[in-house]
Amino acid sequence: MQLLFFRISTVQELLELTQEEIIECDIRPAKAKQIMSVLRLGKYLATPPASTRIIIKNPDDAYEVLKPHLLYRPNEKMVLIGLGTKNNVVFTEVISSGTLNSCLLTPLLVLRPLIKRNCTGGILGHVHPSGDCTPSPEDVLVTKTIMDAASACSLEITDHLILGDNCYVSLRQKGLI
Repeated sequence: MQLLFFRISTVQELLELTQEEIIECDIRPAKAKQIMSVLRLGKYLATPPASTRIIIKNPDDAYEVLKPHLLYRPNEKMVLIGLGTKNNVVFTEVISSGTLNSCLLTPLLVLRPLIKRNCTGGILGHVHPSGDCTPSPEDVLVTKTIMDAASACSLEITDHLILGDNCYVSLRQKGLI
């Protein structure tokens, strides 16, 4: 069982395990089946009813989802909002944490969680700890690179928000992507 917990780092990863992955962790098939049943029940209980799901209709909605994860951070963080077919929020996850003025972001960091959770697309968000939410040329370039990679996988990155001190800039609204 310890091998199983060394393999996963988040509750989301635990809930997405397959029976085969559990068996690979030296757990007998009968016990793996029991674990899968408990995980299915946990996922069911953790899924909010459709009436309480968050739908992203515009950048203001995305900003409200991103704020708790990004405001007043001492270093740059990149957050991904995974979206379902009706722009409902499937998950929100910090995918990269960086320094005062930079953050590593690659297509793999963005696409892996979207594909793993069967999302149709996503919205990126990151914070500028300086408080100035003006996009840098690097912000625009990396976003376009990720959008191209997502498109090749039939996914859509609908926006990238940059948060500052109680402000944000939507690259889509600014016509930068």
